[in-house]
Amino acid sequence: MKRLICSILAGALLFSGCADKNIAHTTVTEPTSTQATHEFEYVTFDAKVMKRTGDSLLLGDLGDTVGSIFYLHTDDDTIKAGDTVEVTFNGIVMESYPLQLGDPSFKLKEQGTSLLPMLEELYHELWERDRLLNEDLNVIAVNFDKISVISDIEKEALRKILDDYMYSNHDISVIESNFEKLKEENLLKPYGDIENAYHFPDGLLISFESREDTSLPVTSFTMSITKWRSPLGAYGINIIANLDGNEWKYEIETEFMA
Repeated sequence: MKRLICSILAGALLFSGCADKNIAHTTVTEPTSTQATHEFEYVTFDAKVMKRTGDSLLLGDLGDTVGSIFYLHTDDDTIKAGDTVEVTFNGIVMESYPLQLGDPSFKLKEQGTSLLPMLEELYHELWERDRLLNEDLNVIAVNFDKISVISDIEKEALRKILDDYMYSNHDISVIESNFEKLKEENLLKPYGDIENAYHFPDGLLISFESREDTSLPVTSFTMSITKWRSPLGAYGINIIANLDGNEWKYEIETEFMA
């Protein structure tokens, strides 16, 4: 069974990797004729709800069955971001990003909480501050290297959530990167005559950096989130986040700018 899923996934993962590199957005390819004649072997795995928009759920695989994010639809209005669901599908993964599963069904396994709604709200808070830094952008790079309170699959989902919003509302793509990678890809340019100084002429680098509380599970932590365009063009805020019941809330402690 694993060989079957892996062979079907190979094309999907290659496709999704290329999509990220070329800053592409959701596309869908119809199943091939070989898929239509496939002898189905149903697979079950656990996934976490990353975001709910109407009857559409963005989920992330909690293991390595499909290893990525994907969409499902539901009429159950009690399922929310942070919940864990048990997903069953027929072993077919269609070539799209996010992935599409063949003949999927799911059921609620465990209710939970999610940091993603708060982090999305923080992003919008930062976007609205010091708006001069937002002018004439083609791309936004988000840096999740130093945020330890969410998993890799949650980082992938958050990048996708932000990309969907920015592309739809501002025609700006969101990629995941950091200062060194941007420099290697020649997206940063020398800043005047200052040695080892760079700026991001066509983009904005937004970085999240959390300092996790020692208690487990995490119920409180501090974080800084900054947007940077040049040595003299940067703005950031420091926040403290607390879990209030089943919802994460934050307070801005300080702000800083260059």
